[in-house]
Formats: sequence, C-alpha cells, structure tokens
Amino acid sequence: MKKMVFFVYGLFLSSLISLMSYTFIMLEGNFSHAIWHVSFSNPVLRVFYTFLVVFGCTAVVYRLKKRWGNLPITTHDAMKEMKTSQKVIYHKFWRSLIVALLVLMSGAGVGPEAPLLGAVIACSVWQADKMRFINANYEQIFSQNWKHRLKYFLHPTRFLLSYSENTFKMDLKKKKILNILYIINGVGLFFILMRLSDQPSFITKMGTVHFKMQQLVFLPILIAYGYVFSFIYQKVKNIIKTYLNTFTLSLQIRLLLGGLAIFIVVLFRPSVDVFRTI
Repeated sequence: MKKMVFFVYGLFLSSLISLMSYTFIMLEGNFSHAIWHVSFSNPVLRVFYTFLVVFGCTAVVYRLKKRWGNLPITTHDAMKEMKTSQKVIYHKFWRSLIVALLVLMSGAGVGPEAPLLGAVIACSVWQADKMRFINANYEQIFSQNWKHRLKYFLHPTRFLLSYSENTFKMDLKKKKILNILYIINGVGLFFILMRLSDQPSFITKMGTVHFKMQQLVFLPILIAYGYVFSFIYQKVKNIIKTYLNTFTLSLQIRLLLGGLAIFIVVLFRPSVDVFRTI
C-alpha cells in the first residue's frame, strides 16, 4: 500500500509540474502574440506603442529585480546550485517565472525554454523534498483523518524534507526507474496538452536533405569545421565577456541599454520575426 501511494503521489506531482510548464508556455505565447502582432496605419503611433511596451516592461522588470533579486533563474544557475549544494531554492520559483514572462514579452528573448527549464529543475527538487517527507512520516500521516492527510500531501510550502546524508536513501536502481517514469509522465502530459491546444513543436524542422554516397566524403570536413567554429566562438565570447566585465554598469543602465537595443530593432526591422517565442 505504501509503495502504491508513494508512486501515485509522484505521478501527481510530476503532472503538476507539467501543467505549470504548459501554463507558462501558453501565457507567454498568447501575451507575446497579442502585444507584438498589432498593426498601425500611423507610423507615429507604432513608434509610441513600441516605446510604451519596451520601456514599460523594462521599468517593471527593474522594479522586480530590485525587490526580488537576480531573476529569472536559468538552467545554468539551477544546475550550478545543484552541483555545489545538492539543493535548489525553489520556494520563490514563481517569481522567476513572472520576471521571465515580462522579459520575454518585452522582446528580449526568442524562446521561453531557458527560464522554464530552470523552474522545472527547481520544482523537481521540490517534488523530491515532498516525497521524502511523506516517505519519512508515512505512518504518522496515515494515522490521522483524511483532512489532515490532504494537508500533508497538498500544502505547497510546508511538510518538506531536504536532502542530507542522514535522510533515507532509496535503492539507486529503484530511484532511477521512478525518475524515468515521472519524467515520461510529465513530458507525456505536456506533449498531450500542447497537441490538444494545437501548439507547434519545440523542434524546428529544417526540411528534408538527400545525400548521395559521393557527397558523404564532405561529412568529416563539416564536422571539423563545426568543431573549429565552436572553439573560436567560445574563445571570442570569453574575451568579450571579460572585456564587458571591466565596466561596472548599474542594473538600471544595463536594462535601459537592453531596452534601447530592442526598441531600435523593432523600429528598423519590424518585419523580422524576432518575437516569435514558440
């Protein structure tokens, strides 16, 4: 009975994470479409509207960053925190998604995957902490009436047990199987919701390519070119980053420069679909 409850509860939590991801995608896609697919016959109105959207979102993002800290949390940030402390601060993940939503709606990104995946990682740690608490206190929880049981299972910010060396350790093979099943459940539900709402795939299809046998001789050359280009790109990126780090620009100045860059792109290249986010 305990194993079945534990397994079903994990499926329920992974479904909640999938639903959260789908909701974020839908909000970001619909809001971005509503904001940026507005036609103006008067060019002055278009400039004024663009100014209000870009710098309005920039001002709100600035206020939120000053109040909440350096958000949104990206995949890189979440994975780095996981490697260093085996934990992720997930209690305020919704704040990260709100800031990410505003940043994407302002035109500062081409896709919601990075901040969303960071939130999914944080929520996955939250799921593990909830399940760890239920497992450690199973007998105590089920000795109470059903109302109190639901409180333990459904309260989002209480009844959590973080990972430590002293906590119960599940068999590694069983843990991997459960993780795979929960991932399949979450991804599967997300895929079904995306298909039911007629949303396009995250995978961009580049078209069909037909190679002849004599053309395959160029494959090693292309692989070598890709490796060299990637190596040069990383080096140049690190040099630029090191150079930019010498400038101590305030958060306000950095956001204003970013907003100005978006504003200029929208004015001079309005036909470029840089704001398509799905």
